[in-house]
Amino acid sequence: MVRDEEWIVSSCERVGKGWRVRCTHSTELVRRTASTFSAPPEVDDVPKALEEDEG
Repeated sequence: MVRDEEWIVSSCERVGKGWRVRCTHSTELVRRTASTFSAPPEVDDVPKALEEDEG
């Protein structure tokens, strides 16, 4: 959940000490809208966090 909306993650990559996460909005209001978010360095492993969220 980002900004109280659901997103489908299409990719994530390390950028410096943080992360760049590319997503597509999945709710009816703005479905298929692509966005890129930055995750701070405190988030050690975005891919692992995504796996845990799905499980």
